[in-house]
Amino acid sequence: MKTMRILLMGVLLICIQLLVGCGSDKFAGTWYTFVNGEIQQMGIEKNGSNGYIVKFENTSVSVKKNMLNKKEYDDSFKGLPVFGASKKDFVKPIYDYKYEWKTNKGTSYTASEKDGKLYIDGFGAFGVLVYIEKDGILRNNGVVYQKEGKTSLEKMKEAKKDKLKTDWTVNKGNLVYTKVRNVDLFGEVLEINK
Repeated sequence: MKTMRILLMGVLLICIQLLVGCGSDKFAGTWYTFVNGEIQQMGIEKNGSNGYIVKFENTSVSVKKNMLNKKEYDDSFKGLPVFGASKKDFVKPIYDYKYEWKTNKGTSYTASEKDGKLYIDGFGAFGVLVYIEKDGILRNNGVVYQKEGKTSLEKMKEAKKDKLKTDWTVNKGNLVYTKVRNVDLFGEVLEINK
């Protein structure tokens, strides 16, 4: 019984130390945003009492375009006059599009906290992260980062995929000089023209 009490007290002390010693840090964690069509991930880790390591990683869309009727298309230009040929004189190229995710493993930087702001070394005024407590976001020169939990890389990828899907569905009739057969959106195939 005495051994059980000592063991329980030890476990309780460890739990208290973990709770008290591991207070939440407003900067530490994984943050996401869209910047110039790319998903930018920023990982911030505590490094010492006032230091941090900040790592950036960009995930963007890579598009591969494959012409299905290349020979027929090229042959349609043979024998045409240099001037005066119209659109009906040549064959429309038919394409398949394939979208894939491309991740650029970023660089790590050191940072320090001062006056409630995080200063990334070597970036000057462009490397100041401000935590907006009421919204739970990080702001860097107008760019807003949301913390993982509110959003995630998968949620942002899904949002980008939905936007591309909507664009293809809405604009498929606006293709004038080309014909698109299939669009592979990260494994989901849309049949644009059968």
